[in-house]
Amino acid sequence: MLLRRWINPLCIALCAVAAVFIVLGIVYFFVPASHLPSFLGTHAHGMKRYKVHHPSHPSRKRALLVMLPAAIPLAAAWWLRFRYDPLD
Repeated sequence: MLLRRWINPLCIALCAVAAVFIVLGIVYFFVPASHLPSFLGTHAHGMKRYKVHHPSHPSRKRALLVMLPAAIPLAAAWWLRFRYDPLD
């Protein structure tokens, strides 16, 4: 059972995790794949197993796939907030 005093910090942490996913999705959406830093998992140009058709274009599919997990912590924060602290 969660204590009431843990709800606000937990909701803030969940929203921060969701914000990280959303920011990464925005970065993937607007920055071309050839300009992304290596820690974001860009395709290496020398590797033959990856097919990079347009490395100079932003990766829209990857941006959506990164933003989708943001819904999980946002839904959990919403559920915790209204489950343990209703608006009455």
